Amino acid sequence: MRQVKTLIIDLDNTIFDWFKFWFNSFDPIYQAIIKKDIVPEELLQSEIRKIHQKRRTSEYPFLLDELSFLQEKYSEKNVRDVFSDAIRDSQKGRDDATKLYSTVFESLWKIKQQGTKIVAYTESLGFYSAYRLKRFGLDGVIDVMFCPEDHALPKGISEKELRRLPDDFYKLEVTEVQYTPLGELKPNPKLLLDIVDHVGA
Repeated sequence: MRQVKTLIIDLDNTIFDWFKFWFNSFDPIYQAIIKKDIVPEELLQSEIRKIHQKRRTSEYPFLLDELSFLQEKYSEKNVRDVFSDAIRDSQKGRDDATKLYSTVFESLWKIKQQGTKIVAYTESLGFYSAYRLKRFGLDGVIDVMFCPEDHALPKGISEKELRRLPDDFYKLEVTEVQYTPLGELKPNPKLLLDIVDHVGA
């Protein structure tokens, strides 16, 4: 049987349930904002959509910091303090849903042991993708991950303020990270061929 030298896989909704991960993270924040009854829900959705488009991701943990009507309403408070319960529920929901589909780890490990190079290609931004690979135990099982670069942090917010774990946890130690060109989306035969070229497949 011919040996397969390289396997290129997608990540989101392929090796884990990305929608469940996203929903469990997003919904507690969304519902908490609705309960405050500051703006109509249609306007809230419209404002959230604009922020997601601007930041190039719906996995954006800084909605509370960028929704202007919240900043106005709680100008004398820290918005994150006002929504601290929702943030905690969001983080718990996200972590509870960060699970591989059944047999994925065993399958990838077996493929790796057979000498096949495993390459991931995702449209999720680098930080979020790296965080998940670490949680999945796939740092080093996947040889190279291709993903878009991260968005900038909002003004006045630093990574150290937000991180609950040591800095090393958020960085891949073995898996190589390569950034895809801004705005390139799937399906994209040219980008896929560039990936094949890069890894020497």
